[in-house]
Amino acid sequence: MFRYSLNSKQKFECPACGHSNRFVKYMDNTTGLYISGDYGKCDREESCGYHERPDSCFIDDSTSVIKFEEKDLNESDSMDRERYIETFHLVRNKINRRYSSTNLGNNVFISGLLARFDNDKVREAYARYKLGMFFNGATVFPYFYNNKLKSAKIIHFKPDLHRNKAVMPMWLHSTKAFKYYDYVERKVDEALNNCYPDENDEYEEFIKYRDAYTEDSVCEKYKFCLPLFGWDLLGVYPDKTICLVESEKTAVICSICFPDFIWLATGGKNFLQQYKFNYYNGRTWLFFPDLSGDNSTSDYWKQQVKRISEKYSMFDYFIDFVPPTNNENKVFNQNAKENGFDIADYILEHKFKSGESNNYIDYIDGILKPYK
Repeated sequence: MFRYSLNSKQKFECPACGHSNRFVKYMDNTTGLYISGDYGKCDREESCGYHERPDSCFIDDSTSVIKFEEKDLNESDSMDRERYIETFHLVRNKINRRYSSTNLGNNVFISGLLARFDNDKVREAYARYKLGMFFNGATVFPYFYNNKLKSAKIIHFKPDLHRNKAVMPMWLHSTKAFKYYDYVERKVDEALNNCYPDENDEYEEFIKYRDAYTEDSVCEKYKFCLPLFGWDLLGVYPDKTICLVESEKTAVICSICFPDFIWLATGGKNFLQQYKFNYYNGRTWLFFPDLSGDNSTSDYWKQQVKRISEKYSMFDYFIDFVPPTNNENKVFNQNAKENGFDIADYILEHKFKSGESNNYIDYIDGILKPYK
């Protein structure tokens, strides 16, 4: 018998596409309870295709259990890296009707960073993570593994650098995003003989007619297996301490503020799976789980990291990025916990001054100093 199976009696919000009542979770058939984490399948197979099976940490030694195979990043499918670089990494320059990495202002996320941080450092971060741009100013966060593109998450932001929750994120390997390659090439050809269409109108047209580009069901064939966001930076900086956060946005911002460290991201609260750490032995890790009112994120991460550290000989430390609670910080810290803030939210929003530190970045820099 199967120890774990999909239970469709109740459906939840999909952790990948964000749609409600579309996600079926795996249930432990011996207890009748859902297992913790984002293990399940989205029923939007063509437009999302998310399917995360329980990994080996959930399997016991019972001979009556049919075990799931542990995921292997080397065996999972890869996308066309060069085509990604050509199509997404360079940002569209509408005036010259070409792609140009110098015109970063069209990207809402990047333009928000440029307004807050040193422009050269922002451009370095853009190139470091090979960020891209989708229509309507959305940002593409690619997931590379050994120079292979496994997928990428497309996220819409607001000028204040918070995610635009009115537009659900989507994965590049999903049908509607994957077929966008063909759409872009057709639109660029048309633009040679016409005035370049408004970016928003072009995006709306793509969404309207995306069904015309779904002849092949890419998701059903694609072996979806993600490394940590920023994985390839480990080989570029073999001597730097590794810092892990939840969101891709946070990793990029922290890399600008604290460049002496490698900043990686899981891409989601529950995307901290064991198979992603097979090749990280012996490195020092600093973990920055998001805040939560009930400490559920921190507790879950600590549970997962304990298993991973025991197997892969990691040196791990959980870093408290919340400044001391005093009269000045009390209200902000309380709101931050209730709203699930992460270290990037503190960097962007907290006016901090304490002791020798006259801003929050200096404060965290002092905490990180022993790990450099």
